[in-house]
Order: sequence, then C-alpha cells, then structure tokens
Amino acid sequence: MKNLFTAVFVLFALGATAQDKIIKAGGDEIVDCIVTEVGETDVKYYYTKNDKLTFSIEKSELDRIEFESGEVKKIIRYQLKGSKFYAEQRDMSIKLDVLSPFFGSAVEISFEKSVKQGRSWETSLGLIGLSKDLDGVSPMGVFVKGAYKYMRKPDFYEKKMQYGHILKGTYIAPEIGVRYVNYDSYNDYSKKGRSEDREALDAGAKIPRKSELGLGLMIKLGHQMVFDDAILIDAYIGGGYGFSNDSGYNPYYGFMVGDSNLPIGFTAGLRVGWVL
Repeated sequence: MKNLFTAVFVLFALGATAQDKIIKAGGDEIVDCIVTEVGETDVKYYYTKNDKLTFSIEKSELDRIEFESGEVKKIIRYQLKGSKFYAEQRDMSIKLDVLSPFFGSAVEISFEKSVKQGRSWETSLGLIGLSKDLDGVSPMGVFVKGAYKYMRKPDFYEKKMQYGHILKGTYIAPEIGVRYVNYDSYNDYSKKGRSEDREALDAGAKIPRKSELGLGLMIKLGHQMVFDDAILIDAYIGGGYGFSNDSGYNPYYGFMVGDSNLPIGFTAGLRVGWVL
C-alpha cells in the first residue's frame, strides 16, 4: 500500500510540474507555461501558476516550442513589421553602377545601410577617368552622392505586411551630388571645329585644361530587389535642380545638369551588388 501511495504521489508531482517551454528568435525563453494553441499566426499559453489568464505571442517572434512530452516544434518565421524580425538578415550592401562606363569615363561604387524598416542611407563615390573616354577630352575627377531612401510599402509574402527583405522595395529618395572634373578644352584653341584643334595638337601645341564643378539636388524614384539575401539589383531615375560653373561642358558623370538659363538636373542608374 505504501508503494502505491508513493507511485501516485510521484505521478501527481510530475503532472503538477509538467510544463512547456517557448524559445524566442533572439534566444529568450518563456518557461513555467503550458501551450494551449498553435494557430496560424499566434501561439497561446498560460503560466502554470495562473491558468486563468491566457497570453498570446506572434509565431514570427519565435524559434521553437519544446513541449513537456519531449516534442519540439520548429517555427517557420516570416519577416514582419519591426526591426526585431530582421535579426537574421544582412542590412548593408555594396553596389556597382553597370551603366556609368557607358555614359562616360567613370566608375561608380555605392554603399547602403538600413537604419530601420523602410529607411536606409546611401552614399556613392565616382572616379572619373577610369573607363573609356567617349568625348576624347581626357577627363579626370571625382563625384560623390548621398541619398536617404524611403520605402513606399513593404514587399510581402503573406498577410500582416510581411517584408521579403529589409532592403527590398520601391522607394523615393532625396539625393545631393557634387562633381569636379578637369578636362581638355579644345574649343579654347579654335571655334571652327575639332579638326583644327587636332591639327594644332599634332603641331605640338598644348591643349588647355578646364575644370567643371557641378551640383545636383534631386529626387529619385527606384526599385530595389534582393535575391536570397545575397544579390541585389537597384534601378532608379530622378530629376531636380542642377548647377554648373561651365555651361559649355555637360557630361554625365553621376548626374547631368543644365545651363545657367535652365538649372535642371537628371540622374539615372542600374546598380548590381552584394548584400553584406
């Protein structure tokens, strides 16, 4: 009889202390609880010390549930609104503008960093004189651009506006650009055409060099795609104000500007890069 009471007591004690464990995505744990429901988007549970009060937590915040029976349920998480859901995503990228060499003698590299959901800053550096000289003026210089992106809406997989990636989406971005370029000024030699400039050059004359300083203040619209948290494609176009101290020389290095009578600016690009 004594052994029977002991067995019953042990079984009762085990039943009284039986509990589940909920492990969050960040590693925090909810213990001393009993899971009552695993729904489509939420998990419901109560604490063993108070079974009259039921709590609910979104599945997207969880990593797994360890039941008292020993069963472990792994939670498939989706990226929902809020930075805590992007802990496992990389939020920086480095990009190369694949069109810049075709518009002129320049190579442009950009770096982007997400600061919060739907917001990121971007900076670009362009080196002029590293690719093919389309105008034949031997340009040398540099340009820098800075932009702050605002995503229109999250790209989503399912309900609750679930982001595919924190860097992915359609955006609008104010951008400022500054450019300095030094180049051969053939027209200082002759106003009759490039052929006489070449003749003067062949005769041993030195071609004067001029400098252009440009400023662009623009708004650009674009769309950025991310593949497998690794490869990124960013296409954009924009316009606004553009200024230059040299109205006779209007190259496309980073952006294009009008003359003093029409101070407009234009920018466009196609960037391919890697998520860091």
